[in-house]
Amino acid sequence: MEDWFLALEEGLNGAAGIDAGLDVMVGALSRFGLSSVNYDYAPVPLTKDREIVTPVLLVTRNAPDSMIDLWRNAGYYQIDPVMRVANSRTVPFTWSYFENARSSLTPIMDDRARPVAQYLHDTRLTVGVTVPIRYGNGSLATFTGIHVDPERHFHRDLEQHLSEIGLAAYMFHNFAMPKLRPATGSPAPVRLTRREVECLRLSAQGYSAKQIAARLGRSIGTATLHLQNATRKLGARNRTHAVSLAVQRQLIDGI
Repeated sequence: MEDWFLALEEGLNGAAGIDAGLDVMVGALSRFGLSSVNYDYAPVPLTKDREIVTPVLLVTRNAPDSMIDLWRNAGYYQIDPVMRVANSRTVPFTWSYFENARSSLTPIMDDRARPVAQYLHDTRLTVGVTVPIRYGNGSLATFTGIHVDPERHFHRDLEQHLSEIGLAAYMFHNFAMPKLRPATGSPAPVRLTRREVECLRLSAQGYSAKQIAARLGRSIGTATLHLQNATRKLGARNRTHAVSLAVQRQLIDGI
């Protein structure tokens, strides 16, 4: 396996960006029968009420184009049983959507997850392995490899390769994280006021503008203005992106 890891490292070092890195991972993980991969990153994976937050980055390779749209925009990410398991674990795990498969999904499969299960059955993406990648600031990335059109108990075969797949996932994550930052040089210094930092920190913990206002003893309009100012100063697309950038630049600690 040492030669395999060295080849993977060399491939990632030569990849120009995240998309090229995913191609490298597909080639490497084909050794284990995995031909489709997903990677996502959420600086704040859960709200204060423990609801799953849509990640700021979600990329796939060899998956239907509709998958990203459904998971990002149609709420599938929040009801995906794999993501529910990933948010409660720290080690790689296999999963299967086949009935009576006795995988990590078995205890939590319910009616809420039915649209996800049906979609994955229709697209033949029913068995895979997911690696949760956690950091001390509370952020969560997951790397998932999927076997297309698998046999019913293929997830059991994957279990003997969890350590290798897990290490490969961490290698990809370490490769991908710098690509999430500005492409050239260090970001320009950002000066946030104390209130802007407080509002971003509370937003990172899942509080709404109304809840932030109540905690700080300010009006909703004032709390919203602080968040808007911080978002503008950071050059972020939206509040979630602002939290991500603030965590990356160590302006806040995340959760």
